[in-house]
Amino acid sequence: MKFRNTLKKVRIRRELNMTELAQRSGLLPSHISNYEKGYRLPSFSTIIALSKALQVTSDELLGLLTDHINSQCELFNNIDNLSSKHREIIEDLVLVMLNQYNEKN
Repeated sequence: MKFRNTLKKVRIRRELNMTELAQRSGLLPSHISNYEKGYRLPSFSTIIALSKALQVTSDELLGLLTDHINSQCELFNNIDNLSSKHREIIEDLVLVMLNQYNEKN
């Protein structure tokens, strides 16, 4: 997937408009628009700023991850939004599942 498509997809998934992303990343809204339209390519430092603002890895933003890895990254990026109690429940569930898997193999 091209950078422009990935940027727009992630921005929309994060429920941000171009102005909000520009504010979070320290860029101008016109720069975001130019990247999404494919008129410009970002510098390395801009990719880092956009990645941080969107809370994704630069690999994800550049489209270097497979869909399976993308979904795992998205899942783990959102875990931080949960309460500590909910994170603990998820951790316990994963440990139980891993133990069951290891007992079978």
